[in-house]
Amino acid sequence: MPAADLCPQHVNELTRTLAQVAELMVPLRRSTLRVTTHRSYTARPSGGGEPRDVSAAWNPAATPVASQADDYAGFLARTVIRERVMPAGQSYGFTLNDRPELQLTVIARRHGGWLGRYPELGPDVLDSMKGLLRRVEAALSTTPVRRVLLERDGEAIRCRDVVLETDYGPVLCESPLAAILASDDHATPSRIVCTADRDHTSYAPSQWDELVTAWTPTV
Repeated sequence: MPAADLCPQHVNELTRTLAQVAELMVPLRRSTLRVTTHRSYTARPSGGGEPRDVSAAWNPAATPVASQADDYAGFLARTVIRERVMPAGQSYGFTLNDRPELQLTVIARRHGGWLGRYPELGPDVLDSMKGLLRRVEAALSTTPVRRVLLERDGEAIRCRDVVLETDYGPVLCESPLAAILASDDHATPSRIVCTADRDHTSYAPSQWDELVTAWTPTV
């Protein structure tokens, strides 16, 4: 696709794709929901200790995609307000303080044609939105899991990955570790991960006892 304005067919495709992503943003964000009440294992997963409270379903695949969708909606909102001159007496229909899904809905309805015909911008926006729509749909099709925090004597067991080296020693992540359970009928987690960064060290269920036994709270 040349770096120019879009043809009418592609302008319509852009408007339609903007609207589709906007419609899916709320369900996508809801699938990342986590509640403050949670299950906390105080014994090995195959032992007799029962988790207390119930965690919400959590879709880890949706979290980064929801952030991407919010960021791109904000980018488009800023672009429209900065670059498009509205006729006297007409508003943009949204503000920069509105929720991203509202911004994107209004942009699709009122500014999609302008975006598509804006030289060199339309093709990039169309490609980006089509890719974003694919990622949103893929994230929503992922089976949600439950995230269960690990505790010992009421204290969260925390990630010990080093996030920063200083003259005074390493700075540890110290975010709570959580077990990932694929469904409500599974008592044994598939893996144990850092709740703040999924790229930090993960652990197999067989390491559960070691994590709980070796845990010493940081003073």
